[in-house]
Amino acid sequence: MRHCGAGRIVTPELRDFLGVDPSKEERFREVRGILLDPSCSGSGTVHSRGDYLIAGGSKYQERTEQDKRRVDTLASFQEKCLRHALSFPKVERVVYSTCSIHVRENEQVVASVLAEAERLGFELERALPQWPRRGFPLFEGCDNLVRVNPNKDKTDGFFLALFVRAPR
Repeated sequence: MRHCGAGRIVTPELRDFLGVDPSKEERFREVRGILLDPSCSGSGTVHSRGDYLIAGGSKYQERTEQDKRRVDTLASFQEKCLRHALSFPKVERVVYSTCSIHVRENEQVVASVLAEAERLGFELERALPQWPRRGFPLFEGCDNLVRVNPNKDKTDGFFLALFVRAPR
């Protein structure tokens, strides 16, 4: 962070994010931005790992029922983390990202918290406007989401959603 010039505005903490309580810990009351990159299946890291997507498509199919359960468990954790990030009283921007290509960890996680996010004053903002690949159209607003396809983009798979709170 220091090397990039952000040492004065970013303070790394090594602790359980879900245990952070901004109502009890004063230093977290003023947090205005959160980059949330929770644990995920890593299904998009085919180039880093050197393996290939089965079925050759952008909709990766889980190989076993055990894989599906693992992805569901991870997605439930990701939903908790995203809800927690959106609950910080002064947060203005929350970036949710994964290196997964599973709809369950990406669009479905966003969809599961969207109503709550809107009640808190957040909207999905179009992230990386020039990027051509967008979220799968599961709900209105998926065109604001970013998807990186490992086959088409010759890099690891990636997903990103940007929640922005309207000024109060």
